[in-house]
Amino acid sequence: MRRNGDDPTQLTGEDPAEDAVEILTAYSPDGKFIAFSSTRDSADPNIFDVYVMRADGSEETNLTNNPANDINPDWQPLDGGDDDDNGEDDDD
Repeated sequence: MRRNGDDPTQLTGEDPAEDAVEILTAYSPDGKFIAFSSTRDSADPNIFDVYVMRADGSEETNLTNNPANDINPDWQPLDGGDDDDNGEDDDD
């Protein structure tokens, strides 16, 4: 949806017959991707996997597919190797 709340678009669970639960969304820092937890591919309706998709709902990918309960996805910065332990860029 737009920042003002107009034009909402459902990105997950569009099939009314789908009984999946989808929770705990997290936008990537650049706003291009959404991570979320879902039961859609689980044989047990209480076991969640983590998925990621583009913010427009395309290119949905299951990131975890195991018997563990994978919930509460979050985005973390990658260590590019350019920072010292003090968080400052190297000037070499």
